[in-house]
Amino acid sequence: MAKDSVSLDINGLSGALQDNVDAYLSAIEPSEYSTSLRFQSRLTKEINTALNAVGYYNAKIEFVVDDKDSELVVNVTPGPPTRVKLVDVEITGEAKNDEDFLRLIRLTPLKEGVTLNHSQYDTLKSSIRNLALQKGYFDGGYVLSRLEVVPELNQAFIRLHYDSGIRYQFGKTTITGSQIDIQKVESLQPYKTGDDYLASEVGIHNQNLSNTEWFSSVFVEPDLTQIGKGRELPMKVSLAPQVRNQFETGLGYSTDVGAKVKFKWKKLG
Repeated sequence: MAKDSVSLDINGLSGALQDNVDAYLSAIEPSEYSTSLRFQSRLTKEINTALNAVGYYNAKIEFVVDDKDSELVVNVTPGPPTRVKLVDVEITGEAKNDEDFLRLIRLTPLKEGVTLNHSQYDTLKSSIRNLALQKGYFDGGYVLSRLEVVPELNQAFIRLHYDSGIRYQFGKTTITGSQIDIQKVESLQPYKTGDDYLASEVGIHNQNLSNTEWFSSVFVEPDLTQIGKGRELPMKVSLAPQVRNQFETGLGYSTDVGAKVKFKWKKLG
């Protein structure tokens, strides 16, 4: 006998709170809906997790079951928001005065007095780490990364202390697998030995080589095994010849000599 379906209604939420709760509850299949205490406990956990993520730690959740045991109504009172009491972000090492890091911290929406949003904290934390990698601070790491919430006070304390270490520079470039004159290949390199490392420059170098259509594969990368052995980081350029442009064949036929194959060598570069 088929199980009677149960409808679920969530009341009392709007805007970002409702959106986040809806997103969390969407993982629950309607076929799993129930009026049981076990299911109510599951909903309580999911709703609180969703509300915590956007800064609400003191929600009140009440359940109402209709007489036919076919409808579960959840009345949610979000309560007061948890506000950021402290934002302590500190960059040490050679990135301390790096304008890109200063701008990143300046533009974060995480400010004292705003409602806590966990995604904004996670975004800032990962953005600092990613920016360090993009700019060659490969020794960087968090000395302290902590988000503390005091639900009783509706307050949050954010501490992110990042030590960037030194900024690496482009070192000597080693090119392997090229069938093209080495000077032509080297002319496509957008950086010089001793320039500050930038991942975007590595991307440009890779694109410059790919755009020539000389190679079937192109891979430009820093030699990360050399981290800690000096400021200049050797660069590796691994190439494979574009085979289809190297050798062309054609099949022809002549009535007096029969089938014949034509070979054509095409020199690249």
